[in-house]
Amino acid sequence: MRIGHGQICGNCEVGRWNLRRCGGCGRIHYCSKDCQKPHWGAHKTACKVDAELMKKAAERGLDYNDQAKAIEKWIDRFIGSLIVAAVHALDFM
Repeated sequence: MRIGHGQICGNCEVGRWNLRRCGGCGRIHYCSKDCQKPHWGAHKTACKVDAELMKKAAERGLDYNDQAKAIEKWIDRFIGSLIVAAVHALDFM
């Protein structure tokens, strides 16, 4: 997750400018290996899925990170509508 031009640690959620990326997927950032280890159980499945998607995208000549950024941009644009739809779908109101 990004904050300005920095990132937030996937485990302790502290914002910093010089975090290290997960070696498997490169999508999650960590303060250190000590912070990465306790988070691995929660991140393991998503990491493997992301790594496989990146591999398949590369085989097709696509850049997975560009596609992920496009999806994030779309979500940012429609977040309000997505929240309203989720609230109604889950019958919270």
